[in-house]
Amino acid sequence: MSTKTAIILPDKLEAGAVIPQCLDNQFVPDNIFSYMVDKNAPYSDEQVQSSRTEATRTELNRALVYAPQTVINRAFLWNNRVLYSSYKDEKDNQNNRQAFITLIKDGTIVPYLHDKSNIEDEPNFDLDEDGVRTFKSLLRDVDKINCVRFAIDDDKNKSAIQLMTHKFHEYFLGFVARPVSLLKQTADGLLPGRDSKERREKVDLLTSELNTWKRQLHDVVLTQIDKKGTATRNDFYQEFVCRKDIPNSIPQGYFLDPTTSPFVCEKKKLFDLRYNINLADSLKRYVFTPSEMPMRSALAVDVDLGVGKGDEMIDILSNNIRHTFVEGTQQALNLPYLKDLEIQDIYELRLLPGWGEYIKIQREILEKPLDSLQHLDAFTKALEVYNTQVADWYYKQKRLPVIEKKYNMIVRMAIKVAGVWIAHNLTGNFYAAALAALIDLPDSALGYTVSLLVDFIPVGRDEVDRQLGYSLDIVNYEANVTKASLIQLVRKAEEAFKKETPPVVKDLANQSKS
Repeated sequence: MSTKTAIILPDKLEAGAVIPQCLDNQFVPDNIFSYMVDKNAPYSDEQVQSSRTEATRTELNRALVYAPQTVINRAFLWNNRVLYSSYKDEKDNQNNRQAFITLIKDGTIVPYLHDKSNIEDEPNFDLDEDGVRTFKSLLRDVDKINCVRFAIDDDKNKSAIQLMTHKFHEYFLGFVARPVSLLKQTADGLLPGRDSKERREKVDLLTSELNTWKRQLHDVVLTQIDKKGTATRNDFYQEFVCRKDIPNSIPQGYFLDPTTSPFVCEKKKLFDLRYNINLADSLKRYVFTPSEMPMRSALAVDVDLGVGKGDEMIDILSNNIRHTFVEGTQQALNLPYLKDLEIQDIYELRLLPGWGEYIKIQREILEKPLDSLQHLDAFTKALEVYNTQVADWYYKQKRLPVIEKKYNMIVRMAIKVAGVWIAHNLTGNFYAAALAALIDLPDSALGYTVSLLVDFIPVGRDEVDRQLGYSLDIVNYEANVTKASLIQLVRKAEEAFKKETPPVVKDLANQSKS
């Protein structure tokens, strides 16, 4: 069965569609970059591969969990192992495969075709054989795929691609004219971490380096344009980022030593940022920026709202609001357990009731940015609700089954009255035992305490794991109470137990998540 390619244009993408930067084959978080230059380790190094895979999976999960639509360069479906491993046709991966196919069919994942017109056309570079087989197996089970490119007409599409290419080198060609104020904004955006005296000093040093370096950068751009009509990221890598003494150092990942090439990591991040922003800007959508990596604002594009006609100023202001909103939102989307998710999990998360409201308000802000202030409170609340639902889902689907597999959990409730503890397993027998014990109390007593006791016993052992067990005071009442009121309390609790799961169990679930 041949897969039909349905071409859509950029204006048909979701308002909040994103392009995940983590799928870029040069995506390297700071900690991995440091390891690579310290150990002179290439991409093929086992630890580098493992760390990059985890980082890529985490960031891809973030995009799929929080963005309404994810645009993926078609080549990554063939060559990115993190991506194609999600839909491998293997016995233990069928749930993920079916979830991925569903996300493709419903347009949640949209391939970008670049200069191709058919999803089945092979890319013009070396292919990962395993990826080729896996991708062909995907096409076997998908009858139609919506794919985006700039225009249906080949000539118009080619012109748009050329314009996008020119925008990339034009940014660096104009870098030489940048004032120190904008260079400092770029330096501040390229360096990670929170504000401190040490960081401010580093920003100043990087600003000075950029101010000196921009002339050399300008000369490289001009040389490449004279030679072949454009300057590519690989040209910049060859000159400023990767080692010249090792053949094919760029695809292998052999970088210059920062001790002899100051701020090489920051320069690489600047090239990568401009490279990835290029497609997103051309599609009029957004890059999904990995955590701790520079965002679009680090490009420090100088915008003067005092220049131009009224409509142009409104367009510029609207775009600034959109990009500011997207950057601020993405920085907040960092739930710690996203790295544990698989594609089938992400599919389920997008079905949660809070998902639709969160995306609806996001769309309203992006489509009418000048009216965004009236929606921000509602968006914050909708995101909080969705995050809470994601957290609850994760606890129930991921954490609780692991706990139950490893441990037998014993939940007890205890009441202390007049210095006497009454403890029992959380069953109906507890209430009978509590009522019997209360008979011997005086007519009044000084306060009472109700506590929840939780113990975990490893499967196959008789010992309680003291490190996991905990207690929680639910009620601590210090005033005088009568025996009659305590008996009434226990009887009400017994009635509630018979009707439904006791509220105390819900409290236990919330405590266990924290």
